[in-house]
Amino acid sequence: MTDFIKEVSLVWEYKDDLKYKFDRSGNCYNIKSGKQLKRTLIGYTEGYCLKGKFKSLHQIRTKLQKIRTIDCPF
Repeated sequence: MTDFIKEVSLVWEYKDDLKYKFDRSGNCYNIKSGKQLKRTLIGYTEGYCLKGKFKSLHQIRTKLQKIRTIDCPF
């Protein structure tokens, strides 16, 4: 059995559902399941299926917020 670990630094999160997070390259990850979502193309529109519905990149970008980091001295 072979195991591997992929380390990703996440920068953005989706406001409507905080389990969807994005890295600097624009890749989407579902934190709850630990999987990377595939970017979908419908017609000429690129996007992701979030919460079972297709959302275009334009719709997603308007609802992104930067992930706040907690400064903890420990």
